[in-house]
Formats: sequence, C-alpha cells, structure tokens
Amino acid sequence: MSVIKAVVIFIIISLTTNLRSPNANIYYQIFILSYMQFSSKLIEEAVQAFASLPGIGKKTALRLVLHLINQDKQVTEQFTDAIRNMRRNILHCEVCYNISDQNVCTIAVIYGEIVV
Repeated sequence: MSVIKAVVIFIIISLTTNLRSPNANIYYQIFILSYMQFSSKLIEEAVQAFASLPGIGKKTALRLVLHLINQDKQVTEQFTDAIRNMRRNILHCEVCYNISDQNVCTIAVIYGEIVV
C-alpha cells in the first residue's frame, strides 16, 4: 500500500474518532502496526531503541513507546532516570565479578569469599 493511501486511511480514522478517547490510541496502534509509518521522528527513534533490546520486536517496542507516552511525564522521567542511574553506577564485584552497585557484592561477603 502506498504512503498516500496509508495517510488517507489515518486521516479518516482521525476524523471519525474522538482523538481524546481511549480507543484513539488503539486505532493509532493499528495504523502504525499495519503500515509502520510513524507520525513523529521521535516515536520512530524510540521504537528503534526499544527494538534493539533482545527479545523486543518492532510491535512490542511500539506498544512500550505508546505506553510511556500515555503515562504522566513524571512516571516516564522516573523510568528513564532509573535506567540512566543503573547504567552509570553499575559495577562488577572485585571478588566474584557479579553485577553489583558496590565494589564487593553482598553475595561475596555473605558466602565468605572475602572477610570484611
């Protein structure tokens, strides 16, 4: 299907649907999933970022992006802050090389691999 036909279908859906209704998001998802045409470069980039994760395809990535868009900005900012904080502060245990937020993880301490 050509891009022009896809745009016409999206316009018809937009005109026949109250865009503030809960169903508007469902119609948008159907349109995007059918034609993978994005209304925003930002949405497309976010979908590509999520789709780069293992086990996440484009459909699931789009659902995640649309879910984040529908959340309060504060919730989305907390989500992104948590991921940014995890990536910046994650360490590997100096004893067992387990993923940790400390130089020596609690597992190494508990199981006596090191005396603290």
